[in-house]
Amino acid sequence: MRTTRPQGFPRIAAQLYGRPLAITEHHAEILAHVFDEKMGIVSSTAVNGVALEARAIAQRVAEIERSAMARDATFDPENRKPYRMTGNIAVIEIDGVLVHKGGWIDAACGFVGYNYLLSMFEAAMHDPDVLGIWVVIDSPGGAVAGLFQFVEEMAQMTAEAGGKPVYAWVDEQACSAAYVILSICDKAYAPTSAMVGSIGCVATLRTINRALDQAGVDVEIFRSRPRKARGGPFEAMDDETRARIQRSVDEADDIMAAIVAAGRDLTLDAIDQMGGDWFEGDEAESLGLVDAIVSERDAWALLEDEVDRIKREKRKPQ
Repeated sequence: MRTTRPQGFPRIAAQLYGRPLAITEHHAEILAHVFDEKMGIVSSTAVNGVALEARAIAQRVAEIERSAMARDATFDPENRKPYRMTGNIAVIEIDGVLVHKGGWIDAACGFVGYNYLLSMFEAAMHDPDVLGIWVVIDSPGGAVAGLFQFVEEMAQMTAEAGGKPVYAWVDEQACSAAYVILSICDKAYAPTSAMVGSIGCVATLRTINRALDQAGVDVEIFRSRPRKARGGPFEAMDDETRARIQRSVDEADDIMAAIVAAGRDLTLDAIDQMGGDWFEGDEAESLGLVDAIVSERDAWALLEDEVDRIKREKRKPQ
C-alpha cells in the first residue's frame, strides 16, 4: 500500500499558486490571500471574511508544522485500516482543499492529497472485509495537478476489484475537483443544502511590480532564454504568457468536462450550459449532478442494501 508523508507549506503553495485549479472562486481567493501573507504582499491586519479564513489556515499550518517535528508521520498499515469501517462498508472522507501530494498533516490544515486518498481507495479495494465504499465529500475542489491521474487509477481499481459499489455522500460541498471525484462514483446523494458542480478551472497570478516601483525597489531578471520564468510576480505579464495560461486552463477544463460527462451520463453541451456555476437541492438533481436529494440515513440504507445483495451472491453455491 502507498504511504504518505507530510508536505511543508511551501510545497503545498507550489502546487496551488499560479497553476490551473478546479476550485470555487471564494476558496481560490482565500488560498491566494494565505500565499500573499506568507510572501509579505498583503498585511495580516485586514479584517474581512477572506482574511480571517486565510489567517486561520496559516495559524493551523504553523502550529502543526511545529508539532510535526516531534513525531513520525508515517502511517503503519500493519496495525489498523486507513479508514473507518461500519460493517462491511469502508468510510473514506474527503474533507478540505485537494492537492497533488499531501499527508496526514495536511488534513488538519484543511488540505487533503490525492496520493493520500488513492492509498485509502487502494487498500479498500483489496480489503476482503470491504464490500462497499462510502465516500463522504466536503470540499470546494483544489489542484488540477494529480486529479486526472487519481481519477484514472481509481476507475481502474474499481474495475479490477470486481465492482465493489462506491457511493458518494455530499456533506454540504462537492465542487470542481471534488465533483470530478464524485462523478466517477457509482451513485451520488446529497441533502437539500448541498453545493455541487462548479465544473471548470481557474488560474490566479498576481504581480507585484507596481508595488515594488512605489517602494523604490528595483528587480532585474536575467534569463538564458526569452520565455524562461515568464509569469513571475516581479514583472508585468505579457500577452503570450496570458495566452499560454489560458490555454492550460482550457485544456484542463476539456478533460474535466469529459470525465464528468462520462461519469454522470451528461452531454458536453449540458455541462457547457451550466457555465461553471454551482447548484443546490432539486436543481442539482434535475441537472443530473446527483442521483437524488435524500437524507444521509436513506442514502446509507441504499448502500447497505447493495452490500447485502453482494453478501447473498457470495453465499450462493458455485
